Amino acid sequence: MTRGAALEAGVLDRRRILETASRLAGTDVSATPHVAALDAFVTSLRDDARLHAAGERRIAAELVRCAVAGWRFVRPHDGEADRASSTASPILVTGLPRSGTTLLQHLIACNPEVRAVRRWEMLRAATPPEDAAGRARQIAAVQQEIDAVYARLPALRSAHSMAATDPDECSLLLGHTFSAPSWFTRYHVPSYFEWQMHADLTPAYRQLARTLQAITGGDARPLLLKDPSHFWHLETVLAVWPDVRVLRLRRAMPDTIASYARLCHLLRSGDSDAVDPLAVGPECVRMAGAALRRASTAAVRFAPGHLIDVDYDDLVADPIGVLRRLHATLALPWAASAEQAARAWLSRHPTPAYRPASLAACGLSDADIATIAGG
Repeated sequence: MTRGAALEAGVLDRRRILETASRLAGTDVSATPHVAALDAFVTSLRDDARLHAAGERRIAAELVRCAVAGWRFVRPHDGEADRASSTASPILVTGLPRSGTTLLQHLIACNPEVRAVRRWEMLRAATPPEDAAGRARQIAAVQQEIDAVYARLPALRSAHSMAATDPDECSLLLGHTFSAPSWFTRYHVPSYFEWQMHADLTPAYRQLARTLQAITGGDARPLLLKDPSHFWHLETVLAVWPDVRVLRLRRAMPDTIASYARLCHLLRSGDSDAVDPLAVGPECVRMAGAALRRASTAAVRFAPGHLIDVDYDDLVADPIGVLRRLHATLALPWAASAEQAARAWLSRHPTPAYRPASLAACGLSDADIATIAGG
């Protein structure tokens, strides 16, 4: 039975999602400890997102996939095994959405001395390949999924680069616990956003740590992670990885918010016919303000030298210079071959023609931007 056949059109119901996932998994996954997150997300999708039928089918199928994949890494009660799985602290790239996190992640991932987690590894975490042929099949299948997304949303290709073998965002794994903050970007789900701002996501992040450990095995290289979503939850990140080293991107606030609003509008329009571009901007201001306030509170808890600011303009103007300085700060090897790989990546990925919309196009003014804490 395929996920599409198992779900009826327009079904956004926690019970039916878990029943479908249980049939596909061959075991009862309804005992997931993350049911409150699923309830909050599904309720907000139904009440707020105004999805069309195809959009409902897509996210319902995705939630089934998340329930099936995540069940392998569920532990109903955190214990010593959880704490042990969280001891290897990563290097984490974060910042507000559209602040340059993807660029920095890709450049650092050119260094073979760090372990970046690829998109195909995240999306197939529960079913790792047994051999090279299986790996190739999984990579090809994930690339087909990406190509289908770009076919449905052609403008996304220039706005956000994705490939099966590229490093990607932790939200792909946080979705297994129905706690992916990236869903704020993809859907208008204000009640789910508020739920996340008050929820304890430590169990979700502990499951993320377990999943990453399963993916990377005994690899001794520093783990490189990236997701703007972590910016809302740095306190939780510190609870799970107390010695984490965070690279915090900073970009001019008007450019960040205008670009974020444009991406939100683009993604949401693929699943809804009722997206108002003038309403998206104020929503992005509220979400960004919450992220900055929460990140500021968490900042004082970092060990000295473990919270490192990276300026977006500096990164764009002199990416190799920034990489050299960061590797020195992190005490990571930076060989000539790594620099050559980074230069080759930059030559293959020139600055895209995509540009942020104006503030007025997303319902904002300079005065609105000034209300954001830290802006």
